[in-house]
Amino acid sequence: MAGWTIAWQTGMWVPAPLENNNGSEEATGGLVLGYFSAACYLGARLPQIYKNYSEKSCEGLSLLFFILSLLGNLTYGAGILCHSTEKEYFLTNLPWLIGSLGTMVEDAVIFFQFRIYAIQEPRLSAIS
Repeated sequence: MAGWTIAWQTGMWVPAPLENNNGSEEATGGLVLGYFSAACYLGARLPQIYKNYSEKSCEGLSLLFFILSLLGNLTYGAGILCHSTEKEYFLTNLPWLIGSLGTMVEDAVIFFQFRIYAIQEPRLSAIS
């Protein structure tokens, strides 16, 4: 993100102008595939969330994987939002925002599961 900001501020990178496709089939097809992709991407975490809930355990999962996934989706979503604030651009990229930012919500659920299903070590009392 810092590299993109530096390149943009120094003029080495200029955002591409938005093209007005006036509802062309290509743009519609891209949006349909984008929403389908978002649905698949969001649906991919649901079996894991359900499995964790059923077994009351997150055994075998890598917390680092979900942290890196969260950071990747955060920077991807921020990259889209920082590129342009125009309504048309936002609506065009909405499927990808739903996919990346929605997955962050699912990752938060998994982080919560990591916390509540953590193996509790028995506490030693001062009086034995």
